[in-house]
Amino acid sequence: SAEEDLMKEHNYSGYEQQVLQHKKFVDKMSETYIELEKGNTLSLSTKLLNFLKDWLINHIMKIDAQYSDFFNNKGLY
Repeated sequence: SAEEDLMKEHNYSGYEQQVLQHKKFVDKMSETYIELEKGNTLSLSTKLLNFLKDWLINHIMKIDAQYSDFFNNKGLY
């Protein structure tokens, strides 16, 4: 939420995309929690690992990287 707050405060053009992506992440983690409570740990571990790997590569390293220059130009590091 801190990341989203900064984006909104500084009128980052990719704000809405980020909010949608973060909602998908939270939804996936909620689904994972439900599956864990059901005891579905074996199939879940592979699915969770693949999801987190995809999140790291495609969200953090690509989508989040897009706003680093934007924030740096605003004096935020």
